[in-house]
Amino acid sequence: MSSESETPESPEGKRHPLRKVVWLFVALMPSAVALYSKTDSDLAGLLRRLIIINAAFSLVAAVGLVWGIMEPVGGFFLAFFLCCFFFILNVTVVVAVACAPMLH
Repeated sequence: MSSESETPESPEGKRHPLRKVVWLFVALMPSAVALYSKTDSDLAGLLRRLIIINAAFSLVAAVGLVWGIMEPVGGFFLAFFLCCFFFILNVTVVVAVACAPMLH
């Protein structure tokens, strides 16, 4: 027992699941920002800012999720797919929540 360490070390390249969850929260952050600021009076400026925020956060989250798990070419395409997926998901969530009061 004395020759083995008491805390198991993670293998090289192994990511902790908590980090992946944090990256998913980062990916969905633009939806929360958009829903919080939907009462802003300057809708044209708000829309531009939200598109930029959504694109930036989606890109950062996709790269964070893919970082170190694949070869560079495969990782690039997976990150691109995830970035597009998160962007469209955030837009869909915001549009669905914005249109929900009209359904009543």
